[in-house]
Amino acid sequence: IIVSGGVYDEGVLDMREGVHIAAREGCGPASENPVVLTARADHPAFCSRVDGAKVSGVRIEHHGPFGSMACVVVEAGNILLENCVVTGSVSVGVLICGYSTPALHTCEVQGCCGDGIKIADSAKPTVSNSRVHNNDGFGIFCTGSSAGTFTSNDIYANSNAGVAARGTCSGLFQGNLVHDGKQGGFWLEEKAKCDLIANDIYMNQKSGIQVGGHSDPTVMKNIVRDGLKGGIVVHDQASGSFLQNEILRNTMAGVGGTDSACPLFHSNIITDGKGGGIVLHENCGGVFEKNQVIRNSHAGIGLKGNSNALFDGNLISDGSGYGVWVQETARSTLQNNVIERNVRAGVVVTDTATPTLSQNIIRDGKHAGLLIRHNAKGKFRQNTLSHNVHGNIVLLEQVSSELVANIISHGPLGGIIIRGSTTVTVRGNTICHNDGANIAVLDNSDPICDGNVLTNGAGRGLVVMDK
Repeated sequence: IIVSGGVYDEGVLDMREGVHIAAREGCGPASENPVVLTARADHPAFCSRVDGAKVSGVRIEHHGPFGSMACVVVEAGNILLENCVVTGSVSVGVLICGYSTPALHTCEVQGCCGDGIKIADSAKPTVSNSRVHNNDGFGIFCTGSSAGTFTSNDIYANSNAGVAARGTCSGLFQGNLVHDGKQGGFWLEEKAKCDLIANDIYMNQKSGIQVGGHSDPTVMKNIVRDGLKGGIVVHDQASGSFLQNEILRNTMAGVGGTDSACPLFHSNIITDGKGGGIVLHENCGGVFEKNQVIRNSHAGIGLKGNSNALFDGNLISDGSGYGVWVQETARSTLQNNVIERNVRAGVVVTDTATPTLSQNIIRDGKHAGLLIRHNAKGKFRQNTLSHNVHGNIVLLEQVSSELVANIISHGPLGGIIIRGSTTVTVRGNTICHNDGANIAVLDNSDPICDGNVLTNGAGRGLVVMDK
């Protein structure tokens, strides 16, 4: 059916199986004489429950009353909407529900008082090459046990998150632009298990990706950048796999974890965060391996509360603050990491934190390599520390840690500097080629030094001095 330009108030246009409706050439949505399908009563302008139907080049509007039925409702079937504009809705723009499998291609959904596109029940749409913007709710909202494929869309300037997913939904979002949202980019909660692949997520006013509840997404090869708050935040009891993403230039931390979240972050690049690289709070756990954490402010990795995660094989470098800061009662295990060229200490452990550091390389820092202070404890085994400007290892106040089988060399101010009332155990270390003393024991400290090799120092091997 070829339709000429004009305004058509059909009440409800209820599609029939196999029917194709198309705007006449020159009467598309952007033309001076478009085909406009409109409704004003409390029912949709357009409804479909059939297979094989198609609508192309039509502008679909709903003007009231406020809170009415969605502008477009797809309850069943696989209708195709192509090059259509859905706007002016006093509720949801497009509601896709039941077991329907419709497709929206090169469409525009904008200016709706509710969500742009809402997917409910067990619906499984395909939405591609479309624009979803300036809606007062979410851009795309997936609920229930829905799924679907959402590719190459431009989702922007929506009042809530660009994309929200709840229930047990499992959609695939690939190659989309999600940006300039008045809240976040993606928001996943409850038991959502979506796949977020190769999206560009930027300039959102809240987190680029927020994962909460018990959700367990796969987030891979996305760019999460230039957010006005954090890059990726995982909280509640959420988990998820975050692989090969690039997370950069966010105002808060590039990655944040809190509550009892337990994510996997593997092979990501986390860089230029103004509030830190990776920051964990509360009882957050998880595994962080083979990530590059570079040029972040405050700390490349910040561990607070009772956080207890594994960091294995990461590069933490060139930060304007600490490389790693473990504080409060945080624990965590750091092994096989390279921590280098940070402006402040490579690793600082404060308060009553008790981390375990094993087989890390801590080098070329512009301050101390490992700084332990307050009442911190912890175990530090088989690490290699070298060329740190203010001493390779510095222990202050009432520290009672264990330094075992480390290689500590080429420190301009010394190898190990023990101060305050420290009761550290120093056993089986190789401490050599330091410009100051290889070991300096000062103040009221009372260490146990056993089985160490102290050699080739430019200063003394062992210095013991009171105040």
